[in-house]
Amino acid sequence: EVLQILTLQVHTLEECASLHRTQPCLDEESKSLSASLSINSYLGRLIHVPFSLVDVWSLRCYPEGPLPSKGSGANRGSILGLLIALYEHRSDHGNGSRSTSDSGHGDDGHGGARALAADGLKWLLRFVNALVDGAPSVSAAYQSATNGVSVQISSK
Repeated sequence: EVLQILTLQVHTLEECASLHRTQPCLDEESKSLSASLSINSYLGRLIHVPFSLVDVWSLRCYPEGPLPSKGSGANRGSILGLLIALYEHRSDHGNGSRSTSDSGHGDDGHGGARALAADGLKWLLRFVNALVDGAPSVSAAYQSATNGVSVQISSK
């Protein structure tokens, strides 16, 4: 459900962020909310680690905590950190004897729900990666994530 909400936010971010310019009849509170939306505020919320999760054992990397990570794991308490941990430890991640399918169809008895969640998680992580790599707009990052093609940065 959290993944669905984050994905919905991505799909509506650009439109909501421009409402204060395109809809002059909005009330002041709505205009203020629209004007404050940006991809930077979205990313800021994704990487923010609440104080209550800063030093939680279950979010630490192995050997101090339970889960290994290919990264530092320093921001695992953030939304993005938790998504990355889910991605690293999802059941279709090629952990040896299990399925090598990229979309998780080897989840015995779980149908397509896990495959859809894994695909959605990959899409969201590709979207954030495209933004970090310098996508010129939210729509360019969206297209990069959807098509699975890296963002092409034009040099001037």
